[in-house]
Amino acid sequence: MLKPLKPLVRLSASLKKNSSSCPAIVSSFESAKFTPFFLPSGDGSLFCVHYAASGADQHSTNQAVIYIPAFAEEMNKSRRMISLQAQALAQAGIGGLVIDLYGTGDSSGDFSEARWHLWKKNIESATGWLREQGYQKISFVALRLGGLLALDFMGDQKEQFEKLVWWQPVSTGETHLMQFLRLRIASAMFSKGTEEKETTKSLRGRLSGGETIEVAGYDIHPELAIELIEQRAQAYDILPLKQIDLIELVANVDKKPSLPSIKLADQWLNAGLNSTANTVKGDHFWNTQEISTCPELLEWTTAKFE
Repeated sequence: MLKPLKPLVRLSASLKKNSSSCPAIVSSFESAKFTPFFLPSGDGSLFCVHYAASGADQHSTNQAVIYIPAFAEEMNKSRRMISLQAQALAQAGIGGLVIDLYGTGDSSGDFSEARWHLWKKNIESATGWLREQGYQKISFVALRLGGLLALDFMGDQKEQFEKLVWWQPVSTGETHLMQFLRLRIASAMFSKGTEEKETTKSLRGRLSGGETIEVAGYDIHPELAIELIEQRAQAYDILPLKQIDLIELVANVDKKPSLPSIKLADQWLNAGLNSTANTVKGDHFWNTQEISTCPELLEWTTAKFE
């Protein structure tokens, strides 16, 4: 059962604002069909937005994409891009489901209650809901740490999935967590006080000792930290998936993908999985000061589903 939401005006206004950023990608948000609702998952409910296929080409209406967000504030900075991509694919005849994971956005729970294994259950709930709606072919578009979550989820599944388009891959959860902890260290450099200087090593030690650490307004529970550290993209050789496309945003169109992405693509190719590593020119919209978009990325991703 869908739980309709009343505050649709705010969401609709956001989508219309997005349309002015990339008019070539999404010609009209007025005709697009989107339905916000709460999806039961575990002990709570997930805020979701379903984008029904609304394009003139209806041959792919049995296909749907689940959009798996980035981590913490990167998720908020990338909301516009995710909504634009969902709109673009919907108009190309492919449905979509955008979800706020447990403890994030408008979903149940606080971020301090978020856990990796709960997020995997959230994706399972999302795939189950899409199949109940009649979608037979399910793919994923994931940003940053969301790609690792998609891999870990699929590693536990027996059913077949179609594609994973992974925006700006993060190859290890440990590296990503350490980068996130540096935000706290950088913030402390500008604050006054005589407290002992923190390091990523000391913060990690406190997490290992069972302490919750606040970083940039987000409370990281030690259980979540441990789960993040365990995640490695290289650990997934065999996946119930037909294709993985890695895409990085670069400042120069001639720049090649990073070595980790190339190695991942080669690893999966050697394992018999169609895999590519690619680049497009664009800003890192998930951490720019102002909300930004990348039309080239939207075009590239949409083309991958044609």
